[in-house]
Amino acid sequence: TKNIINSQLTENKKTFDSKGKLQTIIQKNKQTIKYKLIDEKGPDHNKEFLVGVFINNYKTAEAKASSIKEAEQKAAQKALKSVS
Repeated sequence: TKNIINSQLTENKKTFDSKGKLQTIIQKNKQTIKYKLIDEKGPDHNKEFLVGVFINNYKTAEAKASSIKEAEQKAAQKALKSVS
């Protein structure tokens, strides 16, 4: 059980770091970055959010998750692949 928890924490940290890494790259290149809520589905107790990350007003990536913050992190993780 301890190994499972540690691997989940490591994975969460990687995802959490994605937004910061992307922000650093974008700022170095003097570009703009925005996260926008594109869609929201489901009942209040079980929502799914679709968030897009826009670099220079161009949608670079999008992701779904059960919270807006998590969707932003996942979108940032996807966007990193295209800007790295």
